[in-house]
Amino acid sequence: MPAAEDSSGFAVDPSGDPVVLRIQGRAGYLNSAPVDEFFRRMAAEERPRIVVDCGECTGMDSTFLGILAGAALRLRRQDPPGEIGLSRLSARNRELVENLGLHRLVSVEGQSPPPRGGAGDRPLPGREADRSLMLEAHRRLLEADERNASRFEDVIRFLEKKRNGDGRDEGPEPGEGSPTRRGSR
Repeated sequence: MPAAEDSSGFAVDPSGDPVVLRIQGRAGYLNSAPVDEFFRRMAAEERPRIVVDCGECTGMDSTFLGILAGAALRLRRQDPPGEIGLSRLSARNRELVENLGLHRLVSVEGQSPPPRGGAGDRPLPGREADRSLMLEAHRRLLEADERNASRFEDVIRFLEKKRNGDGRDEGPEPGEGSPTRRGSR
């Protein structure tokens, strides 16, 4: 894991209503697999309200944002529908959320920290997203906003090839700072 990611992570407070997920540092493919599991567990436990505290978030990549979109879509399909709120977004992270159309799936809340529940925060260990999760996350971004197709078609094609064993490059996974296209075009 690169040194820049070492201090990044997540903490959760599942005891309150809403459930709170706090981002500490960067939220990206290198540490977001447990976030997907957390969102799925909260949906299965019918915990319909989740707030993601972005006050300490230094950046988000497309895999994390796709995981967020997938969670919001799952919660919306529940009866009664659930919701995800994002609080304390920086200007840059708000721009990312709006540019990818996620503001139509989640509520963008103010700059007040979300409430703390009785049990307090516990760390959510970071683990790299595998190719299947990365592919699903990017497909959810297309579901969030069809304009994302042109933004992520190369990433999706690359991940599909790697999943199917057709990829020839063994380099880094697509993500911020790494190439999304392989080979010559």
